[in-house]
Amino acid sequence: MPKCKNSSTGTYKGTEPSPKGLGYCARGEKIGKKKKGLDGNMWEVKKTKNGIERWVKITKTKKSVKKSAKKKSVKKSTKKSKKSVKKPVKKISKRPIGNLTAKNIIVHKNNKVFKNNKLTISNNNLVYLQMFKINKNITGSRLYFGLANLKGNKKEEIKNLKLNIKKKTFEFTYNGPWEDESTGELKIIKVNDKWKIVFKNNLDFDKMERFVKQFNIVKIIE
Repeated sequence: MPKCKNSSTGTYKGTEPSPKGLGYCARGEKIGKKKKGLDGNMWEVKKTKNGIERWVKITKTKKSVKKSAKKKSVKKSTKKSKKSVKKPVKKISKRPIGNLTAKNIIVHKNNKVFKNNKLTISNNNLVYLQMFKINKNITGSRLYFGLANLKGNKKEEIKNLKLNIKKKTFEFTYNGPWEDESTGELKIIKVNDKWKIVFKNNLDFDKMERFVKQFNIVKIIE
């Protein structure tokens, strides 16, 4: 993998959604530094509890728009033409779930089980999985990938994607480089890990099901 432009020790793959995908490692920037990421969003360098610099996406809050004037005009027009107006047919969008944030999940990574986790899916089809430290023996980690960019190639790092509707699970295999911090120092190692996400909330799983059914590379198990 190529070395980061702003760090002599860091490396990047070029698929990261943050500025790291453009070659800028978080460790090579000052805390509070902001840059536009590969996904087009703004990111900021922040320090984790373990003292490690990470790129964190800057989220914007949407302002509510007042529509009181428009509602009044619509009511007047509908009263006059109530008999002749037909209700419009609802169209199903390609991404019906919008953003998904699921916290009530259990994550299995090989023989390790994480219970304090978060899975998010953004409008650009980016799947972002975070597992946090729950005891001295199991440390936290994170994994993200763009589901829309996968084509089911055997050489891809993310493969064997399966959704089990009965068991409410989403499984996949990650075969590629991994940032190992278990020894206190950041090292890049090669892994072949099996992941399984168990959903405990039916509404979250329903959204996940509707999302992954858009992609032919995900095997659906009824």
